[in-house]
Amino acid sequence: MNEELIKTGDFAKMCAVTKKALYVYEAKGLLKPAVVKDNGYRYYRLEQVDQVATIRHWAAACRRLGTFSP
Repeated sequence: MNEELIKTGDFAKMCAVTKKALYVYEAKGLLKPAVVKDNGYRYYRLEQVDQVATIRHWAAACRRLGTFSP
């Protein structure tokens, strides 16, 4: 397992989403940051990129069906 922590902005760029999208995914219980520091900064791991891709895939499918609102 890769233990390198990735800042929220960098992780968002890697996943082709906005930082706001990551916060929404977290609020909806879809994605939990690997680490949340005492200062509130969130960090992710490379392994979580696939999780974001899955969320985006299912969100797009649900939007086509009219059952998803972020």
